[in-house]
Amino acid sequence: MGSVVCNWTGRCLDRERQEDLCRRIEPLAVLSHSYFDEAPPIRRYDQALEGTILVSDRIFRDTPTSVPTIDEPPDPALPSMELRVVGRPQTPELRLTQAFAVSKAALFGTAFRLYDGRNLYPGEDEVSLVFANCDELPELTGQLVEVHDRADCLTSENETVRTADWYLTRPRIHLRYYLEEWSDLLFGSIKYFHIPDLEFWRYGSNPSFDELDKIFEENRRPSLVDDAYGALVDRFRAEVGRWSETATSVRIFWEEARASAGGGPA
Repeated sequence: MGSVVCNWTGRCLDRERQEDLCRRIEPLAVLSHSYFDEAPPIRRYDQALEGTILVSDRIFRDTPTSVPTIDEPPDPALPSMELRVVGRPQTPELRLTQAFAVSKAALFGTAFRLYDGRNLYPGEDEVSLVFANCDELPELTGQLVEVHDRADCLTSENETVRTADWYLTRPRIHLRYYLEEWSDLLFGSIKYFHIPDLEFWRYGSNPSFDELDKIFEENRRPSLVDDAYGALVDRFRAEVGRWSETATSVRIFWEEARASAGGGPA
């Protein structure tokens, strides 16, 4: 198999659960960012948004009816599919086919980059566990979102997106072999302990969750949640180590490929 774009959606209205999830995910976020040559900031949200805020309809399982949608067909001049060359640093395009527009919203949560020494998909490597709150669009409250700011919106080919101050989309991450099964354990743990209605997709819906749920149920104890999130950190550390040699060779390959194509050193 080739690469896969994993995505997830879920809703949690309990602020205490939201805070507990962010607290438990913090060690993983810190560890992941520590591997970068220049550690990027972890994006921690607890803020209000104002302006033109677009909300993708893909965030929701059931289309909201409290506000009208913005419908905009794809530009016929644009290809219906994106052609990607593995390893090329391309920012994922922000498109709009159906969305909602609100003027105020609030965000709480954490978004961090999942370290991959191969650096295959820059801009598509963030795990977003950010919850939205919105009086204008009640169905948005408690939903997980991926946050794109004004700078991101300006890169879009879509005129409506370019004029927005914020664009909230369904969280997603691009993976290729490395950490694929680990991601099932991550989202499965989040579903079991914090967001029961979470749905995550990687070649199928909620992969491995039934087995994980059975294991958790058979081993219920007060320390289970600590043990589970601790195991995620340990396994992540082990996976980074296991892939380090491959990551180095892949990175050097693409640096040389870009240089030979006239792009200069990475």
